[in-house]
Amino acid sequence: DAASSAPEEQEQVEIDEALRMEADEVTAAYSTQRLEAIVAERLGQKPKPTVSPNSDSLDGVMNLETVDQYCDAAEHGDDNNEALIALANFVSSRRGSIPARRNALAFLGSAAGLEPLTVSTDTLDAVLEAIVSALVHEKSAAMRRTAGDALSDLGDARAVNAAIAALTNDRNKLVQWRAARVLGEMGDSMEVLGTLKAASFDKTYAFEVAFEIKDALRKVKARVVQLQNGGTGESLPNSGPIWKQIQEGSSS
Repeated sequence: DAASSAPEEQEQVEIDEALRMEADEVTAAYSTQRLEAIVAERLGQKPKPTVSPNSDSLDGVMNLETVDQYCDAAEHGDDNNEALIALANFVSSRRGSIPARRNALAFLGSAAGLEPLTVSTDTLDAVLEAIVSALVHEKSAAMRRTAGDALSDLGDARAVNAAIAALTNDRNKLVQWRAARVLGEMGDSMEVLGTLKAASFDKTYAFEVAFEIKDALRKVKARVVQLQNGGTGESLPNSGPIWKQIQEGSSS
């Protein structure tokens, strides 16, 4: 009937709008020039990256090509700290195009896993602060969702407080879902357990978010119980982002 179809129609409108936004971002993100640069890099035709700013980044605002340059410098250059700080400052500025800021934000999530591991503690602090700021303050739901992804990828336990706030206060279900996932990956305290317990009784969450909340609650409860019983790190349920679990598993 009309009453039951109205929510379904509204959900379809939201899905269509989200898909349109994603398509626009992909189109903006991959211009012909950028695709040519990516191909050239894969063919080994690109010089060793540096972090010398071009005219597009002198005022702190980067375009997509400049973001790529700094990402390359962070991953392969001589000083990944300088490049990561520049990307973190760009994300925190909330200036420039969403595709450029979103690419920078997504890359920041990989900072903890850069090889060789030469990222300083101060740099990681700045990266975490930029990601948390995006999760809390960005107007774009796509940016907040990407910030949640980056927090998960970063694997820093300090992300838990930001994830609690996002799950409790953000009204976008994709952001809520990611926040619940982060809590399930890293939560091990009574505070997190209490937050998830309360959320599990909240009927306003969408089905997929409620499912993720219950899964996170199960994982966190297992960690809290084992810690209370004197469990060691080795006996606790897997924690942290998937990439870190795989890395730790392969090295053990």
